[in-house]
Amino acid sequence: MTEKERQMRRNVEYVKGLYSLGWLDGFSAILWALVGDKLSDEMVAEYEAHIANVRDSMGLKMYAKEDVRWKN
Repeated sequence: MTEKERQMRRNVEYVKGLYSLGWLDGFSAILWALVGDKLSDEMVAEYEAHIANVRDSMGLKMYAKEDVRWKN
């Protein structure tokens, strides 16, 4: 396998990871909207910590909406 092929494979795996992370974030939003008041605080904290670990392992950071600069 050439270096270019290895780099392409890493890029594909990274994009798959981003897609999965987006899915998990979206799933948590739906979950909290549907049954959020029935979930224990410990369960929510554990899930959020797991997502943060995945995000950190990919070298990403959590950001607030205020951090996003929209161009009009």
